[in-house]
Amino acid sequence: VVSSTAAATLRQLVMFIIDKVVDEDRRDDVSEDELVDRVLPDGEHKKLGPSALDAYSVLEDLCLLANAEKPHFLQLGSLPKTFALELIESVLTNYHDLFRAHPELLTLLVHHLCPLLLKLMSDKPHFPLTLRSTRVVFILLKQFSVEFKTETEVFLALLIRVIGSDSDSTSGDGLV
Repeated sequence: VVSSTAAATLRQLVMFIIDKVVDEDRRDDVSEDELVDRVLPDGEHKKLGPSALDAYSVLEDLCLLANAEKPHFLQLGSLPKTFALELIESVLTNYHDLFRAHPELLTLLVHHLCPLLLKLMSDKPHFPLTLRSTRVVFILLKQFSVEFKTETEVFLALLIRVIGSDSDSTSGDGLV
């Protein structure tokens, strides 16, 4: 019960943080002195409002936690990879337009999430991780194929390879 409550609370907090960015963008009243300079993974500097900075930091940490790395912003020792991917999936599903309005979030996806997904899908299959990784990849392909041309090609090739290897292994068993 405690674990389920904690998971639901964390999910609501993440969504609340993302909602605050939507409100911040709608208001567009962030003063210059409230903006914080942030260095993105590609080396670019970007000035972010308080809510945008929080969202960026939380999403970056979710990607790091899903990759079993130490988070920078969240005070969590660890988070199950499957749950981190579920949170990322929820954010991408519900707020994909926000990512287009905030290029720093797209940069985060390219530099942290895409390599993680490639690694997870290339490793020895573990059903819960493969399922969640595939769902996140599907959202990336559906919502961001224009922004991520190279990544889209790589994900499609990887999916074709995975599907092709499954059909090769079943045909040898006489199950086809």
